[in-house]
Amino acid sequence: MKNEIKFKKVKQKEGWNKVIITIIIILVAAILFSLFYTKYEKDCGQDQICFNSAASICRPAKLLIDKEGSTFLYTIKGNKKDDCIILIKIKELNPEYDLETVQLLENKEMTCAIPKSQLINSDFTEKESVIDYCTGPLKESIYELMIKRMYNVLAQNMGPILNEMESVI
Repeated sequence: MKNEIKFKKVKQKEGWNKVIITIIIILVAAILFSLFYTKYEKDCGQDQICFNSAASICRPAKLLIDKEGSTFLYTIKGNKKDDCIILIKIKELNPEYDLETVQLLENKEMTCAIPKSQLINSDFTEKESVIDYCTGPLKESIYELMIKRMYNVLAQNMGPILNEMESVI
């Protein structure tokens, strides 16, 4: 009888050990899955709906898209406080642009810290005001190009303006 009691206790211990090991395995698997899922970058290819869906929850993803003959790469890096960090890169500029524009913009990127509230229910890739949240070589090059173009317009119109001023004086 004593042997039966010992045998039952040994069996019960083995049963609890199996349960504990099973629980540990499930917990480790759940932790590994959640780490992988939150860091895994989804490749949306050219699917803007997929990318915008990921952007609305700031989930790592990337999108390679063609806009008016230029190729852009958008990469969601993840959260930083109340912002979503998104990288924007011009991979290839439309060959119709002049050489100066291509040299200024092609293969440049900028990092954008966009408030998550701006990304909910919106088409991120169509937002024009996103540059206000960005920093980096691409943004600097865009501003440099704008200044050069404004200067050219001003220089071209300066002659007629001066002639008109002289006629008034």
